[in-house]
Amino acid sequence: MKTRGFVLVTVLIFLFIFTLFALSAVESNQIDIKLVANEKTHQQLSENAEAGLKLAESSLDDNCKACLAKTLTRNALLNMSDPWWQLNGQQLVDNTRIIIENLGLDPCARINKKTASNYYRITAKASDNEQYQTVLLQSTIALPHKTTQVCDGTIRKIQAGRQSWRWLS
Repeated sequence: MKTRGFVLVTVLIFLFIFTLFALSAVESNQIDIKLVANEKTHQQLSENAEAGLKLAESSLDDNCKACLAKTLTRNALLNMSDPWWQLNGQQLVDNTRIIIENLGLDPCARINKKTASNYYRITAKASDNEQYQTVLLQSTIALPHKTTQVCDGTIRKIQAGRQSWRWLS
């Protein structure tokens, strides 16, 4: 008589354990889906920021009417509010704002043997619509200056275009 209830209790215990495993698997699957969605959003933002950098680099000329009046540090850029980016940044690509800083003239960096170089720093901030994720990329480019300048140091030959690239966030 005692063994009849034993099978029922054993089956109920195993059923409870299997239910816990199933719930754990479902929860783990939901976390994986969120991680993949976040990674996809981050990848899209990175692509938007890179596209914004390339577009700004290709359209920049030596006049730089869109340049900011002063240069900003990395920390200052990271701490700027969204309204600041809306006000000061140009939107060249979806959900991406671009700022351009004129870093100045380097008379010793020569592009065409005689032409001095003007350096610019371009920062792209791409954000999702909810502002949960943000990607900041930055590049430095050199363009030929219109006039020849006297170099007080060693002349260096450089190529026009992108000189450096980095992640800020």
